[in-house]
Amino acid sequence: MREKKGIAQRGDILLTCISVFGNAVSLNKATMNHIKERHPEVLQLPNLYAEIKATIKAPEFIV
Repeated sequence: MREKKGIAQRGDILLTCISVFGNAVSLNKATMNHIKERHPEVLQLPNLYAEIKATIKAPEFIV
């Protein structure tokens, strides 16, 4: 599916979770591709989606 004005379509959502602030967060295919391209080191993680979800729920630091 295509994105409209930066909003991902339902079929593009890879995972959803609740952030440390209590907000719903969705990871879409375009953002995941960006992460993989800009941070290839994360491709070595055995369960990348679980790591991303854990980071959103409980980050080590917030800027």
